[in-house]
Amino acid sequence: MTAIKVSKWIAVPGARHCAMRYILGTDKNQAENRVAFIEKTPRVRKSFIPCLWTKDAAMNWEFGPKGNDEYGKNINSRRWCDNMLKELYPGIMLK
Repeated sequence: MTAIKVSKWIAVPGARHCAMRYILGTDKNQAENRVAFIEKTPRVRKSFIPCLWTKDAAMNWEFGPKGNDEYGKNINSRRWCDNMLKELYPGIMLK
């Protein structure tokens, strides 16, 4: 099985106060390619089954503890996401 390779933390296009990681080699502008996302609350994708942003999309995300007014720049939220990615996807390669 090929290891999943994900991007470094970047600002979300169109929502610069948020941050995300996406699968390398995919279009970062497509929400379905995100594996971690932080607004105030950090979240990590539970599976890579395609999932559009609908009312049911939340079922495919593991939500972490609410962050603060730093939003996507909150280091504790980023750390939570990174740790959860490693737990859910052993061997994942984080940039």
